[in-house]
This record gives sequence, structure tokens and C-alpha cells, in this order.
Amino acid sequence: MVATIAVLHTFALIAQLGGGIVLVVEAIRTRHNISTFQDALVEAEGVREEQRSAISADREKTLGRLHAPVAGMPRSAMLPPGFQSLLAAYTQFTSPDTVEKLVSDHGPAAAIERRALLSFLDSQFPATPRRLHGPWPGVFLLFAGILVSYVTNMLSTLAL
Repeated sequence: MVATIAVLHTFALIAQLGGGIVLVVEAIRTRHNISTFQDALVEAEGVREEQRSAISADREKTLGRLHAPVAGMPRSAMLPPGFQSLLAAYTQFTSPDTVEKLVSDHGPAAAIERRALLSFLDSQFPATPRRLHGPWPGVFLLFAGILVSYVTNMLSTLAL
């Protein structure tokens, strides 16, 4: 009886340690995946800010040239009516509100964010047989160890 109790205690300890190690490894992997994802989001925001400033600088430069006076009149007033409507469309298209929508939804930063999200999901929840179950084997081992430990303690109490 003593040998059985010793074997059960040893099995319970191994199961609990194994489950704990599996959960710690999974937590470390998850933290790494989250850090990588956050770094990609920071990179995307930097690209978004560069794009905003480039569009704003180009807008100011273009509008500055078009509104510069030539012979006492702004150049934009000398443009044919078709070009003036194009200038109005350009002015509206490059307004800060429109630029923000474009930069957020269609710029290179949006592509970086999509790639980062797909990469995060693939690394966190891969469909490979090795990591198909995530942390659940560790949870199972931990609870199995606790259950075996309880049963072993009851057996040792009854053996006395």
C-alpha cells in the first residue's frame, strides 16, 4: 500500500509540474505574440503619421503655388473653369478630414495593421497538430495532478 501511495504521489507531482510548465510556456509564447503585434501597430502608426505629414506638405506646396499672385492676380483665378473645378476637388480631397479617413483605411499603415493582425492570429492560434489545443493539455495535466493528489491523500489517510 505504501508503494502505491508513493507512486500516486509521484505521478501527481509530475502531472502538476508538467501542467504548470506547459501553461508557463504558453503564457510566454502569448506574451511574445502580443509584443510583436504591439510593435507592428506602433510601426503602422509611424507610417500613418509620415503619410499624413507628406500629404499635408504636398497640399500646402500645391495650394501655395496655385494661389501665388501673378501680375496681381492669383494663379488659380487664371485657370480655365474645368481646372478650377479640379482645384476645388483637390482641395476637398486633401482636406484634413478626408486625409484622415484615407490614411486610416487605405494607406500603407492599414496594410501593415492587417498583416500584423493575421500574423498574430496565425502565431497565437496555429492550425498545426503540435499546438492545436493551446493551453488545454497543461490545464488537463494540472487538474489531473490535483485529482490524483487528492485521491492519494485520501488513500494515505485510510491506510493509517
